[in-house]
Amino acid sequence: MSFSHLGTQALLQYYMFPSLGFGGYRRVQQSSRGVATYVPAEIGKLDDFTLRNDGGSDILVFA
Repeated sequence: MSFSHLGTQALLQYYMFPSLGFGGYRRVQQSSRGVATYVPAEIGKLDDFTLRNDGGSDILVFA
């Protein structure tokens, strides 16, 4: 495993899964998804912005 940026993220996930357990890791991921859908929904309510992606349908990114 190289210790480049992507390798570091994979290594962190390998560490976090055993330390948090399945339930803890799942809660972390669900919380991340909740934030990724909440923020675009709230920004989309503002008149100054037009969303191109809602942040949760396909990938956890919004524009």
